[in-house]
Amino acid sequence: MANARNSIFRFSELMPRPWPNGCGVTRDVAAKTSGSGSRDWLISIAELVEDAEFSHYEGCNRILTLVGENPIDLHIGELLPLRCNPLVPVCFPGDRPTRCTLVGEPSRAFNVIFNRESMQGTVSTVVIANNHDVTVPHCPVAVHCVAGTVMVQGELLRPGDTLVEPRDRLLRTSEMSATLLVVNLRKSSGNSQ
Repeated sequence: MANARNSIFRFSELMPRPWPNGCGVTRDVAAKTSGSGSRDWLISIAELVEDAEFSHYEGCNRILTLVGENPIDLHIGELLPLRCNPLVPVCFPGDRPTRCTLVGEPSRAFNVIFNRESMQGTVSTVVIANNHDVTVPHCPVAVHCVAGTVMVQGELLRPGDTLVEPRDRLLRTSEMSATLLVVNLRKSSGNSQ
């Protein structure tokens, strides 16, 4: 998958692929690599249809946000299970043994995986009332529409769509409200790359 700038990725057009460990299916939205060829970050949307081990991402942190309706439990290393609820971002090391167990029905996860040595990252849940304009702070790497619709840069984002590296931070709703995930990633302080 090529690096992307100023692009809208429609969920219906994303190609499914196996997780690196083969235990599930995900859809890559966008990625960025450094000049040395190592990965800076990856954004993907994973289907959580059964209990499964997560893939190992050496030297990376992961922010998982459920965009499906159902919670899951995360088992990270030897820690007690962590309940993950929809629209609540959870950050954890991507290189510690981790597995998920479903709490009832299957779910779906919006994943941001980034190199923790060179990058810092956050994911924020933003709800915008109908017929409102909101300017998101900073310069987000991505805006993902979870529910409702929102206009940005003259394009309509529908549920499942992701705008990567937007030029404009103004988000506008019409007759319905919108729930969004806003991804911010930046180089760590002191990193010269």
